[in-house]
Amino acid sequence: LLYEIIFSYSTLSLVTSLSYSSICCLTSLIFAVVSLILALKYIFPQIRASTIAAQSTDVNLVKISATYLFLRRLEVLLEDILTILSFLTLFFSSNILKSYAKENIRNVVIAGHGSRGKTTLAEAMLYIAGASDRLGKVTDGNTVLDFDAEEKKRKVSVSSAVANLEWRNRKINIIDTPGLFDFEGARSEGIRAAETAVIVLSCGHNVDVGAEKTLRIAGRKGLSKFIAVSKCDGENRDFYKTLGDLKDKYGTAICPVVVPYMVDGVVDCYVNFLQNKAFKYDNGKATEVAIPQDAAIEEMHAAFTEAVATADDELMMKFFDGEEFTHDEIVFGLSQGVADGTVVPVYGCSGLTTDAVDLLLNGITKLAPAPKGEADLECDENGPLAAICFKTVSDPFVGRMSFFKVVSGKITPATKAYNARTEEEEKMG
Repeated sequence: LLYEIIFSYSTLSLVTSLSYSSICCLTSLIFAVVSLILALKYIFPQIRASTIAAQSTDVNLVKISATYLFLRRLEVLLEDILTILSFLTLFFSSNILKSYAKENIRNVVIAGHGSRGKTTLAEAMLYIAGASDRLGKVTDGNTVLDFDAEEKKRKVSVSSAVANLEWRNRKINIIDTPGLFDFEGARSEGIRAAETAVIVLSCGHNVDVGAEKTLRIAGRKGLSKFIAVSKCDGENRDFYKTLGDLKDKYGTAICPVVVPYMVDGVVDCYVNFLQNKAFKYDNGKATEVAIPQDAAIEEMHAAFTEAVATADDELMMKFFDGEEFTHDEIVFGLSQGVADGTVVPVYGCSGLTTDAVDLLLNGITKLAPAPKGEADLECDENGPLAAICFKTVSDPFVGRMSFFKVVSGKITPATKAYNARTEEEEKMG
């Protein structure tokens, strides 16, 4: 029972919107209370046995009988408390989870070449969304997603990790994958479970082999694609070099949405063409500023407008007529293009300082598609059960754990499902 209570509460940090510190405090409290109760349940029977033995020699039998009766009632009370705690554990585990309609869920895999800032970007997302109370750093070995001892030692991801956050009433499930080619299987796990791929590049670098492979696989699997050009906070970083290489390889599909405006080799502000606003960041806090009058910014805006127009015939006619798009038309055009793969939005940001990461999250909630069905099966919670097991791990304390993406129906501990691989029926809980 102690194990069940501790595990149930400790795992809530991954499946609820509760903060990291709240989960730690709650887990510590439950651990302390249950440990005390179990200790008392061990001690009191010893005292009771001694009391019974003393009854045969002690002359004050009335007093001893009263002591025995008190201890017996206290033991029964402790058993009742344990039963209540067990009930509360099951209650919280099943009811504290916030429910989301499928239209408000985004499944996102973060992938790309090794050491390009994927885990750092994911940590920034969790931090600014309030899913984590501290901004973990790979170099310090205190990230939420690189929790394995080997990952902390090597300072790189070696397996896929799952976390989630809430942003603007949308639930974003993040699957952080390793970039090293030795662990390509983990990247395949994430791509299988997601509808959107965020490919991370390092500002000032050309498109890496790992990013090219991820873009190709994501396109073949029908995933929507975003590109996050991270590490823009470094000195003398050339965002336009990276963007130019993207355009050379992928043409007009590349759509710059958030671009950094550089002054003397340092980012002065980020221009968001989706909102037609510019933001300056100080310790992760955004302040709106005027859009810089710069030839490079105007060129990027022209490329942005052209990419929006290519997603719809009516928008293309309006583009040729020289008319400005409304915000709703921009969102519609980008959403259409992202969904069918003809538009790949590019977001400049910095995972280490969290600058402009909020703009990337805004883009994911607005433009990324919601979960969809598989083959001829619709994504319907009231439909027949169909789920994809995209990852299985063996933990020395928990045992074997399998991660599922539920396409249709619902899974509960009592659910029985047919395993197509083993051709047998299995109980999920």
